[in-house]
Amino acid sequence: MPKLTALTVENLWKGGEPLRRADADCPGLYFQVSGVKSASWLLRYALDGKRVEMGLGPYPLLGLAQAREKARTERRVARVEKIDPLLTRRAEQSRKRAELAKLKTVRQLVEEYAEVKSHGWSAGTTKRFRLDFANHVLPVIGDMLARDVNVANVKTVLDPIWLEKPALSRALQNHIAGIWDYAMFYGIAPLNPARNLQRFLAKQPKTTHRQALPFEQMPEFFRQLHEYQLSQALTDPRYDKPNREAAVAMFESGKTIREIAAEFGVSHLQTIRIWIGELRPGLWRGKCHDRPRTWVNNPHRNWNGPPPSSLINYRKLAAHAFEFMILLGPLRTSETLATTWGEIDEDRKLLTIPRSRMKNKKARNDHIVPLSDRAMAIIEKMKEIRHNDFLFPGSALTNRKKLQDRKWTWEAVAGNKIGCPLDKRAFITVLRDRFPHIDATPHGFRTTFTNWPTHPAASATSPSNYRSITPMATKSTAPIATSASSRNAANSCRPGATTVTAGPPISSGCRPR
Repeated sequence: MPKLTALTVENLWKGGEPLRRADADCPGLYFQVSGVKSASWLLRYALDGKRVEMGLGPYPLLGLAQAREKARTERRVARVEKIDPLLTRRAEQSRKRAELAKLKTVRQLVEEYAEVKSHGWSAGTTKRFRLDFANHVLPVIGDMLARDVNVANVKTVLDPIWLEKPALSRALQNHIAGIWDYAMFYGIAPLNPARNLQRFLAKQPKTTHRQALPFEQMPEFFRQLHEYQLSQALTDPRYDKPNREAAVAMFESGKTIREIAAEFGVSHLQTIRIWIGELRPGLWRGKCHDRPRTWVNNPHRNWNGPPPSSLINYRKLAAHAFEFMILLGPLRTSETLATTWGEIDEDRKLLTIPRSRMKNKKARNDHIVPLSDRAMAIIEKMKEIRHNDFLFPGSALTNRKKLQDRKWTWEAVAGNKIGCPLDKRAFITVLRDRFPHIDATPHGFRTTFTNWPTHPAASATSPSNYRSITPMATKSTAPIATSASSRNAANSCRPGATTVTAGPPISSGCRPR
């Protein structure tokens, strides 16, 4: 067995012939060639009567002299100390991998935590969580290792908003504490720097509730709301049925779109969108005036159906939806806007809100709400513009993200929610644009509703009758809301009323005269 030299090893490495050559100068050391310029060092040793082979490293990163020194060291450990160097090396590699797995930045930890928790959060909660951290936490400590974050770092994050934005700062502190609990459980961080931190920060100002309209002002508010609703039509005036029918008759008789446009004195696009009808995206392409007449019988068309979504006055629609929300309790904004036609029982005048759409998703029963006469009148009016599953339909242009992977149709399909609801900012827009003098929020009307029966002036009826319609009602308790005591509330929403009657405000659907 010849002794390996540096020149021999270099020639074998360049030659590329697969072989294994032993080194006479170092027992157990082998030079293993697997291809052209592809070779490594191998150590063979015996331990507890078993022969073990262990790789020492690639050539030329590990030269001949370094390979001999390393082989003698490892062989001595196996023969003298009776320790398997291969197992020792694997254990060390495993320990290093485990340590590297714990080296996560705050940004990586937050993303991992959000991915885990988002399955139990709503889409809004997940979005708000990511935005809050992107705006307030990650710019400060996002690039730090999670295990290095201390109490002073968290305090630096919370100090700018602790007094100015109490609710947000408390939410962030709770989220940070939860994230580091998660990190401690998985060994990513040794301690939680945010736990109980609020005890050692400045005392926050008292939280104020959302602004509510005094119930004494509700009659005047309803009067102004109705004036706004009646000031303009719910649909664009151009959506004229006689002209539309005449245009369709001309088209079916063989006239082109351009000839019809000249007949009525309007533009080509106006005629297509208003009188001939607006088809769903993708069905009008190319030169429409040259299209065969067969498209008139397209099943997607409905000559006597609702107007195109682009011709709906969404500000007036939002005003009707806002009134509907107040009449029903009030409901929450999300519960009102997501109301579908399938949840309305017109015969029994009931609205059933499933538990999946309620804030308390662990409730035992669905929320059954009785519908007043005015609420039923709003539902009847919404039938004029019905073109998807939602009672208050939204625009495909302003809710484009909600229409992903959904099919837009005129008809509502049972079992599937087709289309999208009115935008969630619609009620805020109504108050901001039409009632700038009112210091109230849409959610604050729930407080207005609660303040009525508990006010000293409301003594005609016990608050116990009022409470019968506020919790989740069952089918047997829902009719209670239409009792005589509730209907007496109609007096209080008439302009000029001098007394306040107990019971849910405007629950009977009174309309200001």
